[in-house]
Amino acid sequence: MIKVLAPNVACQVLDWAIQAHGGGACRRIFRSPTCTPIRARCASPTADEVHRNAIAKLELSKHLPAPRR
Repeated sequence: MIKVLAPNVACQVLDWAIQAHGGGACRRIFRSPTCTPIRARCASPTADEVHRNAIAKLELSKHLPAPRR
């Protein structure tokens, strides 16, 4: 679950930082070595979908009856 939550929180915090510093600092923030991987991670949501599906299967399996053999 942390593989979904942590990148989303990092993206949100980065977005807030960009908003707080205004448009003039956006270029420096976007190009910083720390923020560039975070922004790239935010742009590719495909991994999140895979992780969310795995979490859903795990959570749903707790509530479904065991299969008969």
